[in-house]
Amino acid sequence: MKIQDRKYTTKTGLESLQRLIKELNGSIHPDIETMISSSFPAYVNMTNGKMWGDYYYLEWVNSHGFWKIKDGELYFVTEGENGNDERRNIAEIFRLNFPEAIRALAELVEKYNKASSEKDEELEAFFVSFQQYAS
Repeated sequence: MKIQDRKYTTKTGLESLQRLIKELNGSIHPDIETMISSSFPAYVNMTNGKMWGDYYYLEWVNSHGFWKIKDGELYFVTEGENGNDERRNIAEIFRLNFPEAIRALAELVEKYNKASSEKDEELEAFFVSFQQYAS
């Protein structure tokens, strides 16, 4: 009996995803409003911040996450203890549906690009009217 070696693992996929996020973060501008992607299956171990062994220590698994662009940065978010968005490190994910995560990321990037184009048009209109008053 032998367990087959895998060519790719979740860890190598997450490392590639981390590089992609880092690359995308270099192009995101902070003047675009906060955006959130659709949710996708992503399993993350969560705690309430108490030390292990503490009477009030809680641990659970969140089964979904989403991408968020805020203040010029793209990051992975999951729901925290009291329903608030909680920023998480991609390396903390232990199981991920990669196709759905990439689809959600692509949709978010598309929304960002549309908002960026609208912001460019808004600024262009401003500069046109500004030049009229400056002359």
